[in-house]
Amino acid sequence: MAGAAPPLCSVYDKSTGSHPTAVTGWSCRLAGMSSPDELWSGLMAGTDFVGMVPSSRSIPQLPDGVTADLTLHGSFLQELGGGMPAFEISEAEASAMSPQQRLMLDVGYEAITSAGHNKDSVRDQQAGVFIGVGIHGSGNLEGGTGLALAAEPFLASGASAAIVANRLSFCLKISGASLSLDTACSSALVALDVGCHYLRSQLCTAALCGGVQVVDLLASIVMNLAHELSTLGRCATFDEAADGFARGEGCGAVWLTAKDPQNEK
Repeated sequence: MAGAAPPLCSVYDKSTGSHPTAVTGWSCRLAGMSSPDELWSGLMAGTDFVGMVPSSRSIPQLPDGVTADLTLHGSFLQELGGGMPAFEISEAEASAMSPQQRLMLDVGYEAITSAGHNKDSVRDQQAGVFIGVGIHGSGNLEGGTGLALAAEPFLASGASAAIVANRLSFCLKISGASLSLDTACSSALVALDVGCHYLRSQLCTAALCGGVQVVDLLASIVMNLAHELSTLGRCATFDEAADGFARGEGCGAVWLTAKDPQNEK
């Protein structure tokens, strides 16, 4: 692909002892961080981004007779994306898309542009899309009239986890494999592994790999009722203070290409 950016880093292949895959673009949206540079700065500063559910989120009502502490801690995004300026998507269809689909479109395309590409330069390429998708709800619409009714034809695709990867492939007009993967906490890592395998096997010319998770508060309430979540919003793995885990949300993507063996270091 002409005009591609130089590799940011490479992926190590333990079986061959080489680095056959180059990471040439990346992007992310995390709590308090909207770019890889901000992520690095946050890590170096030891910044704690765990907090309470944003006031803009609606916490589901518990059924009558069910009580629980709804003080839900977590690592939350303040904005759930949805701009999607690079793609021609109607307001009605966008309103029916899950926040995870909207986030992944934004972040996935940013990863591609950070690699020096755009929609035209990747169009018709046999590039694959491999996305890890977390637990999500389908409550994309509010109310039952107006725009919500106009969006009804798009509800099935808008709520589907499978479409998270497929929508990127469709909007970019690329023809490689397009897979959404859910292996719980390892979803994004498995998506990256699958993308590397496709590249090494020459089943695609490039791979967009990533992961997305928007916290479904109903699922958090269910986990809370099961005493799975930490009351302090902190994970204390292998520690006596451990009292559960905390949930987080965000999105990240990398654009991978195969390295020229002659340039292997």
